[in-house]
Amino acid sequence: MSHLLLNVLIIWACIFLYQVLWLDRLNHNIKLDKPVLTGVLAIGLTGCMSFQICSFQEYLFDLRGVLLIIGSLYGGIFVGLILSVFTILVRVLQGGAELWSMVIIVMLGWMFISYFGRKYRLLPMKKKLLAGTLLAGCVGELIIVLIYLLRPEYSHWSFRMVCHMLIFGLLHAVCAYMSIYFIEKMNENSIMKAEIQQKEKMQMLGELAASVAHEIRNPMTVVRGFMQLMNTHSTALKRFNDYAPLIIEELDRVESILSDYLSFAKPHDSAWEKLNLSEQMSQAVELVKPYANMHHVEIQTCWQTALTIYFDRKKLRQLIVNLIKNGIEAMPDGGKLHLELYREDDHAIIRILDEGIGMSEEELKRLGSLFYSTKTKGTGIGIMICYKIIETANGTLQLQSEKGKGTTVTIRLPLSVQERMGKKT
Repeated sequence: MSHLLLNVLIIWACIFLYQVLWLDRLNHNIKLDKPVLTGVLAIGLTGCMSFQICSFQEYLFDLRGVLLIIGSLYGGIFVGLILSVFTILVRVLQGGAELWSMVIIVMLGWMFISYFGRKYRLLPMKKKLLAGTLLAGCVGELIIVLIYLLRPEYSHWSFRMVCHMLIFGLLHAVCAYMSIYFIEKMNENSIMKAEIQQKEKMQMLGELAASVAHEIRNPMTVVRGFMQLMNTHSTALKRFNDYAPLIIEELDRVESILSDYLSFAKPHDSAWEKLNLSEQMSQAVELVKPYANMHHVEIQTCWQTALTIYFDRKKLRQLIVNLIKNGIEAMPDGGKLHLELYREDDHAIIRILDEGIGMSEEELKRLGSLFYSTKTKGTGIGIMICYKIIETANGTLQLQSEKGKGTTVTIRLPLSVQERMGKKT
């Protein structure tokens, strides 16, 4: 009884391992599906043949036939043939009497399965279950019948032989039914998962196209209005020099929007290098100081020196500048923006605290979602780029905010290996 359960577990383990470790892998090589299936089932065949359920008329019984059926039905004729030959080789290595009868039984079983399995893949699930179960049951019965036909001394029919025939056929049928059910359900779930992913991609593509059109329409409308005005009024044409800066400003806005979308959709390859984090922070602050002065914002800094990380220099600067600009823009009436940098275990912590308008819990939850922004002219792409940059560096970004009191941004970035070792020593 224990060997029977072990045979069943071996068969199901082969099915689940092939599905989970191979078919569910991202970008797995489809050309290797059949070789991998053959290898997994070959291991299962060896396991089943190593733990026989019982011995009858000097023939060792196990559930190898179920694996041969699965291989032939789902892998094709050649996979079934390879597994049949492999079964014979394993039997040769195991030894035992009546090897020639086993060879005949295996090859006849393979031909029987191959003949009826040609149209199997075209059947719906319920008919596959029925066909596979009947096929497995017939193969089980066929094995017993062939044993008696090939052994003249046991040519008489007895009640014991009929019981063996029925039990063995039933075992094959039940195990095959459950195995095929698992396979079909997993295939159905995989197809459903792929369809859902495709729908999500199409939905995101539609939202992206709508967002791009919406964001570009406004500045392009302004540009078109100026051009139309100058085309229809000669006096407006004389004031081209007055309108030109506004037109260029709107076109620059279009370019900025498209650049943000391209950065999010198709990021450039990272050029990782060892960076002094405090130096990079200082440089980013110097870049945005004029912008802060325009908005009457005072930037106050407090950080530890000699904190090093491995990061892409341009992306780190983009990340820090974007977050500082967000903090500045969150204070329309001016205020103080606090920047902190310190060490916590094996991570560098960057905190950016503003005294701005803050966000509600609902706004905070939606922040980082596609096309959501708290700014009137925002696209939501900037904060998403920040999330993506931090994710590539195995870091985290957390936001805490309260309406009317300001927002705190906390970034955790892993320190370089040398920096970690320096602390431990």
